[in-house]
Amino acid sequence: WTRTGRQFKVYPNTGGGEIRVSRGGIESNVGGEKNVIQEGEFASVSNGKLAAKENLLQPPKITSPTSQDSVQALSSGNADVTFRWQKPSGTIQSYHLQISKSPFFVADTLVFERTSLTDSNFTVANLAPGTYHWQVRALANSGQISDWSEKIRFTIVKGSANQGINVTD
Repeated sequence: WTRTGRQFKVYPNTGGGEIRVSRGGIESNVGGEKNVIQEGEFASVSNGKLAAKENLLQPPKITSPTSQDSVQALSSGNADVTFRWQKPSGTIQSYHLQISKSPFFVADTLVFERTSLTDSNFTVANLAPGTYHWQVRALANSGQISDWSEKIRFTIVKGSANQGINVTD
């Protein structure tokens, strides 16, 4: 038996599901039909049968803010932050963005969540000073959802009342 990185999801309401193989491979035999899903592949399941196979959709790559970045608050005391990421290869339908006060992204710590974003950047206005974490994932036209991106920590810092620099000889 080869150790395999794999995920199986079943959707009881639709009779469907999905299989994701990131390492190794799996073999199934349903109704006398042999199917092999190899490393780096995704397969959707419909009514107990493999409906389609495609390459695994990679998570988006974060471009900004990056880990440990500090964002300066505006004179209002809050900050408008533009979140940017690189589109993974494949035909992307939309993105799902989460911003949290916790690195665990539990429901009561989410300060912002948006699905169905069609661009690879999004600005969130009026974030208060503090430490935040963010992540994004992609949805392909086929219905495949990527894993979450890397979880990124950033801080919004209050602006200083005195922004000038005095220099004397």
